[in-house]
Amino acid sequence: MATETFDISVVWTCPAGVTSVTAECWGGGGGGAGGLGGGGGGGAYAKLENIVVEEGNEYDVYVGTGGSAGSPAPGLDSYFVSAGDVMAKGGDAGVGTTGGTGGQSALSIGDITYSGGNGADATMPNGGGGGSSAGTDSDGNNGVGTAGGAAATDGGAGGDGGEGMGASGTAGNAPGGGGGGAGSMANGANGADGRVRLTYTAEEEEEDSAVVLLCEDGMGGVQYSSFGDIADGYG
Repeated sequence: MATETFDISVVWTCPAGVTSVTAECWGGGGGGAGGLGGGGGGGAYAKLENIVVEEGNEYDVYVGTGGSAGSPAPGLDSYFVSAGDVMAKGGDAGVGTTGGTGGQSALSIGDITYSGGNGADATMPNGGGGGSSAGTDSDGNNGVGTAGGAAATDGGAGGDGGEGMGASGTAGNAPGGGGGGAGSMANGANGADGRVRLTYTAEEEEEDSAVVLLCEDGMGGVQYSSFGDIADGYG
């Protein structure tokens, strides 16, 4: 079984012998707000099994970027093939003192989906921590006070909020952690980029092999047996 992990968008060429893949996606984390700002929300997780592919064909792997701080911006969605096949939503940015909402499982597409954690609200003079991205088996964790949400399984932790006047937030951790919000008179931090992971097994090509058994037939001839078929040959 092979696994390929992508932290940037690429065009993936299906290897020889591969007929289906399992795709896992994490959305990008939202950016933390500046100037006494709320933390960004973490990206969602989505998984879809048995996606039919054909060797030699090309397929889009799109990794949603994390939201920038300052403005701030939401994290972008991540997907494999298209946003209609398997897709994980990005987290919302912090807005003012309010933390951003994590990417929602209900808006993601897959056999299994989990929501990202929410960013914490800012409380004077501290910024809010970012939410963690969702994990492979649970929703992400919310930011609490200035602390970023702890990482779920295979997910990314949220960045911490700035503590005190002039303290900037810290960036979210990949994949998909939300950025920390700023303390008063400071800057928020970026959310982390998402991720796409593909898992597959290549079918081994069957090789032709012949087993030939020779034995005397007692009449000066030789019997040939190949794959159970018997033919007589006499000299």
